[in-house]
Amino acid sequence: MFVQINGKLVPLEVALLLKVDHISSVVSLLDYYDRSDSFVLVLERPDHSVDLFDYITERGPLSESTARDFLRQVVDMALNVHDCGVVHRDLKDENLLVELDNSRLRLIDFGSAAFYKDEVYTEFEGKHLQS
Repeated sequence: MFVQINGKLVPLEVALLLKVDHISSVVSLLDYYDRSDSFVLVLERPDHSVDLFDYITERGPLSESTARDFLRQVVDMALNVHDCGVVHRDLKDENLLVELDNSRLRLIDFGSAAFYKDEVYTEFEGKHLQS
């Protein structure tokens, strides 16, 4: 899906990342390029970070205090994203980066995201699973 920004058609993911760019718990969209067959997104990659899936795989089960801290961060980031009029729709461990120096979480991958609406969502955007 494409939307218009400043008179230019861009992928919905670009528009949504621009709406949430000021949220510190969301990785920043640094730039994007329109190619003849695709768009290239250049995203921030925090130093010394790993996705939460790999973090748990490497370290084993989280302590209760770490799990509570991570869950609080996820809820806060979801609320902040919603306040910007965006719903992520794919919150999972693979879409959360853990900054290893400070245990701060950062949200990535807005490929399934949408503009927030107060009604039933009837369409899916993003990657479809093949059976």
